[in-house]
Amino acid sequence: MLLAILIVIPMVAFTRPDRPLDPELVGVLNPELEVGVIDQGFSLRYVRANIYSLIQFNELPGLGRRHDGFGDSFVNTVREIFDFSGHRYFIVEFHPFGYIIFDNRFTTVLEMSVDSASPFVNQNGALIYGGPTHYYIMPDAQPRNGYALFIHTVLGTEMLVNQEEMQVLRAYSTMMAHSVENTANETVLEESIMSSSDSINPFFITGTTIVDLSQWRVIANTDTSGFNQGGNCGYVAAALVVYYHFRVLGWNQFVSPILHLTAGRLNVNLVRGIQGNRPNSAWGPDVAGAMSQWSSAHGAGWLILGVPFNVLPANTLLLPSSSQIFNLIQQDRPVILFGEMRTAANNNLVGQGKIRHAIVIHGMDRHARLFSTDWYYVAHFGWGTSTNRVYFHDSVSNIFRGSAVFF
Repeated sequence: MLLAILIVIPMVAFTRPDRPLDPELVGVLNPELEVGVIDQGFSLRYVRANIYSLIQFNELPGLGRRHDGFGDSFVNTVREIFDFSGHRYFIVEFHPFGYIIFDNRFTTVLEMSVDSASPFVNQNGALIYGGPTHYYIMPDAQPRNGYALFIHTVLGTEMLVNQEEMQVLRAYSTMMAHSVENTANETVLEESIMSSSDSINPFFITGTTIVDLSQWRVIANTDTSGFNQGGNCGYVAAALVVYYHFRVLGWNQFVSPILHLTAGRLNVNLVRGIQGNRPNSAWGPDVAGAMSQWSSAHGAGWLILGVPFNVLPANTLLLPSSSQIFNLIQQDRPVILFGEMRTAANNNLVGQGKIRHAIVIHGMDRHARLFSTDWYYVAHFGWGTSTNRVYFHDSVSNIFRGSAVFF
């Protein structure tokens, strides 16, 4: 019934953002990129009418298990967004909530959320997508001293980068774009083979496995809005993981108010207790050490017939693979993923501003294909309850390939 209603919506021409990407800004993003965008011929009516088929085409069965779908939401806008190297993607924005980021052929769902408003809502101009959690707008007024200015659309933080750092951002974006393009090419080829051959039975070749933490809603429904202060996201994520183990896995924790929610919000004192006197900015091994120290000090461990057993240290995986993270979720162990961008020359963080983040993975979808395996992560981004169930595809996950921390 919903599809029929969508189909009869009057034809609306596919539109670009309120302002096309300015040639000067294209030059800042990628001097080698040709100015101008090839029209893909998609109309807003087409996307509206086919959005649910596009989601189904991308094999997201976990969506139906974790959500009731987009419900009464409807497609509000379809806009172009670009990465730091000028490659183009599309974002479909729903009203009142929900968004989907597609590749430039609407072949692959790269990122989506049913609960959250688009990270680019009410933003006009040059919209920059650097991968999950990295959403920027490039203001019209740019510095004239060789720097480029980007503003994070969710956090409002400014990132000022020089030419050397801009090259690093382009390299990250180009790597992501190549990964997305490879996925899209495999998808198109697979669909072509499946539709033209009667000898291939897809049920013996493809299939999807969905895994979630046993009580994933404990993480997904926990509010951490306002906790990320000055880059302490790693310790906020650590508190989420500690809270999950206490609530679900039978840890022998002393009964303390800091291990209970207040109006659905994580207690900020738990975050502070794990962080201690450590600086806000922390990498995976630093946070793992803090988690281990806190759990040891508070006797965190399993209960065996009511008797505390085995105080648990936190573990760190460097450059974790999708299959490793998938296996940990199967074992009912939430995983913190850390991501950041560094310059190749001096190993400093790119730019002045937030370019690193920590998120908690509480579910994954593994979709076996003819030629490869697609992975979708389901994450708590740490910015509030609306960003607690965000899906993103493995092809745009390179920013979070630094380290993983778990108990």
